[in-house]
Amino acid sequence: MPAASASDILRWLNQYEADQTPEAVFVRDADKLEYLVHAVEYRHCGHQVPRFPVRS
Repeated sequence: MPAASASDILRWLNQYEADQTPEAVFVRDADKLEYLVHAVEYRHCGHQVPRFPVRS
């Protein structure tokens, strides 16, 4: 992987983890939504879904 691409990915990951930009906050919220949709789908199929804390 080119060094420029690697540095961009690392920068984006750091922004995501720190909620530093509106885009990072949006992606984190999208991740939470995906988790919740999967939990609803699993519950709908009859599986028990444990309660996991969701970082706000």
